[in-house]
Amino acid sequence: MQKAYLNRLAPDVRALAEDLEYALGFEIIVKVSQHLPRRAADEPGGLECEVDQSGARIVIPDPDWFPDGSVLHELFHVRRFLLEGIPLLVDNKAYVRWNPCVSSAVTYHDNCMEHLVIVPEELCRRPERLAHWERAIRQVWGTLAVTASHEADCRPGALVNWAFIEHVLPDSATRREAVTVLDRLGFREAAACFADALAPVLNDKEKLVKRWFEHLHLQPEMASLRYLNVWDNACRETPLNIVAAAARSGAQRNQRPAR
Repeated sequence: MQKAYLNRLAPDVRALAEDLEYALGFEIIVKVSQHLPRRAADEPGGLECEVDQSGARIVIPDPDWFPDGSVLHELFHVRRFLLEGIPLLVDNKAYVRWNPCVSSAVTYHDNCMEHLVIVPEELCRRPERLAHWERAIRQVWGTLAVTASHEADCRPGALVNWAFIEHVLPDSATRREAVTVLDRLGFREAAACFADALAPVLNDKEKLVKRWFEHLHLQPEMASLRYLNVWDNACRETPLNIVAAAARSGAQRNQRPAR
């Protein structure tokens, strides 16, 4: 990481960045993009990370906007995808109904899955970040409350954000409002089942993706799992429908009676 940015970080975040760079064998680059969306009235925009088999970049909206907690969050993403080998969920360009909205939706779902694992650790290190996530989830449920008449469109967002409350912010002040919206939509039981189904597989991305798509009624053909190997400079993508077919084939072989 460029020294000007590295020196602005708290000692523990700076140590995490340096440890990641040492383990990965390259520098994590900070780059500025003014096209990042504004997430709050008092913030110029959120941070993002970009990863591939040859490097990692933390994207910031302004050279002066480099908040410590947000950098920590993005470093956790980098660690999972590049050091721990957790696959990314990406859009499958071969999907017959592909369009830019499909790509955005897949990115959204991957981010939501990752947050179920990353944000609890983030809050352990930075308890003051609770206010940020409370504000974010309050805004989400406020929007869902307004659009609650469009049931089919609301279902994935309602279930996903209920899972975030259950697994990350169980004591959230927004919990009561979320329950009210779920009841109005008739999704309360489905949301509870979804959150419960995710609990045992949060640390297994492949199983997590499978349950995620099943409960949200998403088409597996729309997405792939992307595995990045920085040491071999390699990238491998497997469409989810192929992953699912292989899993079914393996299960059938295991069920064949011995002769």
